[in-house]
Amino acid sequence: MNIDKAIQSAIECRRKGDLKHTEYLCQKILKKKPHHPDILNMLGELFCLFENFDLAIKYLRKALQFRPTDIAGAYCNLGRALAEKGHLDESMTYSQKAIELRPSFAEAYCNLGYAFLKKGLLDEATTYAQKAIKLNPSFAQAYCNLGRALAEKGQLNEAITYAQKAIELNPSFARAYYNLGYTLLEKGQLDGAMTYYQKAIELNPSFANAH
Repeated sequence: MNIDKAIQSAIECRRKGDLKHTEYLCQKILKKKPHHPDILNMLGELFCLFENFDLAIKYLRKALQFRPTDIAGAYCNLGRALAEKGHLDESMTYSQKAIELRPSFAEAYCNLGYAFLKKGLLDEATTYAQKAIKLNPSFAQAYCNLGRALAEKGQLNEAITYAQKAIELNPSFARAYYNLGYTLLEKGQLDGAMTYYQKAIELNPSFANAH
């Protein structure tokens, strides 16, 4: 196998959104070059997208051990994965490192806001989600997080607006449907809440909270 060609093929597959074939190519490359930092980073990012955060953390830690080219991206991805697993302080450390390296990194601000959201620090969560949106006005995850933070603060109508914007930007975003269901439930709109919870489950059958 020509490693350079395989790497270019993996990058092209990732660009096209063919995630499963990207994973297949990355795993083949690692059999020949098990310490290739950029491929380890790419796999870590993929497992974040697959919501397999244990594997994401495993590959991203290895990537950082061998210093990927885009080290800010690796810090950012690891920050997200750690937040999803509840390791919030460590997550925030990595997100902040990503921002230090790349001050306009919308995803890192979004991850930092998400960690604050999970800590229940809603003002900080709101601030960082808004910063992410300012940097990337098409960032569905940031709108989703902002909507949830506002819902937790009792600003339900605004929360609905942001959840709907997240869905508009990414119609297959299960968590945005879940958050919209949560907000409607808080407003006492039970039928609407059930509709959006069901949509979240349709998109992600293993979404325990939606069940």
